[in-house]
Formats: sequence, structure tokens, C-alpha cells
Amino acid sequence: MKQIIVALSAALVLSACLKDKAGSSSQKPDNPPAPQQQSQPQTENRPTQPESPRHQTPEREETPTPTPAPYKPVASSNFGQYEIEAFGYKWVARDSSWRDGGPQVNDEWSFANVVKNGNNLDLKISHNAKGEPVGAELISVDSMGYGEYELAFESDWSQFDNSVVFGFFTYNWLENTPGNQEIDAIETSRWGNRQLKSKATYYPDNTFKNRVSGPDYFWPESMRKGIVRMRWSRNRVDWTFLDGSTGKVVYSASRTERVPVPGKQQVHINLWNSDEGDWQNAKPQTVRLTGFRYTPSNQ
Repeated sequence: MKQIIVALSAALVLSACLKDKAGSSSQKPDNPPAPQQQSQPQTENRPTQPESPRHQTPEREETPTPTPAPYKPVASSNFGQYEIEAFGYKWVARDSSWRDGGPQVNDEWSFANVVKNGNNLDLKISHNAKGEPVGAELISVDSMGYGEYELAFESDWSQFDNSVVFGFFTYNWLENTPGNQEIDAIETSRWGNRQLKSKATYYPDNTFKNRVSGPDYFWPESMRKGIVRMRWSRNRVDWTFLDGSTGKVVYSASRTERVPVPGKQQVHINLWNSDEGDWQNAKPQTVRLTGFRYTPSNQ
């Protein structure tokens, strides 16, 4: 009997335990635990490597624009005239009202014969009321000395009559010096004849017969575009003519005797009529300037 009572008591205790467990498992906790964030595994005792950039395109290295050589002119003058800006430089146009005279055969010049045409400048031969030709001349405001000069131009050379001259040169109007530091990078004309010739010359003094010249170049009438480069250095002048369409060198010369020393000379570019041709019957002419550059040098 005693054994039966002990067995029943154990059964009752087990039943109560099962009820308590079932009740606790059906209840939801009041504050469920926050989900734990998974941490990245770390390696102990190892230095941290810098993070590499993501999908970055390397920057392209641009070719630097050449910096022009420093240039401080010895002198500057616009002669009290209106300034024209072209090719990165300042210029004035010659007019008989303030500077008549040679080399134009009748001493007449007009500022209206220098015409800005987009980025270019046109030099023209016009005619006055008497029917005589009137020249054109462009003068730089700043003086320029030792260094390299380059001029690009174009024209229909077949229309040049036998008196018209196209010139590009240095000349000193600001000082009274022997030879006026005149160095002709080019003078192109028929010089009263049929054939078109280009001259390269400089003047050590005021005597024409003492001039120093390179050999004449017979400019082809079919070569409409031209480039002239002149390098003026201590005791040396170099000239180079190029076909402006192909870049081919067609002429080169150099001289070293009695080379002018720089002063306050400016750059002159002109179109005029000489007395070597039939200037009284000269026709209208045009030469277009398409570029100019000066690179200074110390010697």
C-alpha cells in the first residue's frame, strides 16, 4: 500500500512539471533581445591596409601650353594713333596725316588701307582722287630686338603689277640712328620687270650701296601662301622662306657681316609702289596677313 502511494505522488509531481514547462514555452518575452550585428573578423597583430579606391579613372595629364618667353620692350609708341589688336600684339596704321613720305613713290598712305578681316589683316593699295596709288603700312606699338620673327601671309601674286612691293622689316622711327636698324625679312616685287623676286637685306648705315643682302629668291606666282622667318642674333641674321601650304622650306640664307645692333626699332609690314615700275597705272592690290609671332632672345 505504501508503495502505491509513493508512485502516485511521483506521477502528480511529474504532471505538474510538464504543465509549467508547456506554459512557459507558449508565452512571448516582453522585450525580445535585439538582433546581434555580425562583426567582421579581425586579424590580430596585423597592420591595417589602406582601402584601395573603387572604380577611379586615372586623370589624364594634359600637355602644358608653352609659356611665351618673357618680353619687355625697350620702347613703345602708338604715335598718338588708334591701336589695332591682331595676332596677340598691338599695331597702328600709317596715314599721311601724321607720317607721309617714302618709300611710297608719291608719299601717300592711308590708315583705311589696313582692314581687319576676322582674325586676319588685309593690306591694300587704293587710289586717291587723282587716280594715284595710296600705300598701306602697319607698325607694331612695341619695339622688338634680337629674336625670331615669323609672318604668315597670302595673295594672288599673279595680279601684282610691276611697281607694287610687299615688305616685312624692322625700322627705327624713335631714334635717329645710322641705318635705322632696318632689317628686311622680305621685300617681294617685280621691281619694274616681269619676274617676281623676294629680297632679304639689312642696312648697317645710311648708304644704300653698303647694304648686306642674301641672294634673290624668285617667288613662284602659284605659291599663294607664304611664311617668312627671320632670326636676328648678335653678329648674325638668318632668313627662311616657306611654302605656306606645305611647310616646305624654299629658301634660306644667312649673313654675319656688320649686323645692326638693336635699338628702339619696331616691326613694319607694308604694301607700296616703287618708281621702278609703271606706278601711275598701278592696280588695286591686296595682301592678307594671317599670323605673326615674335620670340625674343638675349643674343
